[in-house]
Amino acid sequence: PPRHPSPRVTPAGKGGPQQEQQARLWKAYLESERSNPQRLDKEALVARVSLGYDQALMALRHFPEVRALWGVEGCSCQAALIV
Repeated sequence: PPRHPSPRVTPAGKGGPQQEQQARLWKAYLESERSNPQRLDKEALVARVSLGYDQALMALRHFPEVRALWGVEGCSCQAALIV
């Protein structure tokens, strides 16, 4: 079967105001999810936050601050499951 090309993602800072707005919205969403407004147990919270980062990184993979934050959050999420 023919392979479909991956969608082109504009590098950070090159997409103009729309890209910056999208980044702000994703960051606000991720901050909200990390605050656990639904009062989920640790395992469900880790799954929900992980999914949020996976989705955000599809659009923001050229934003190093999002990848770096997920690196920190991903480690702390895994540690939370061990406790």
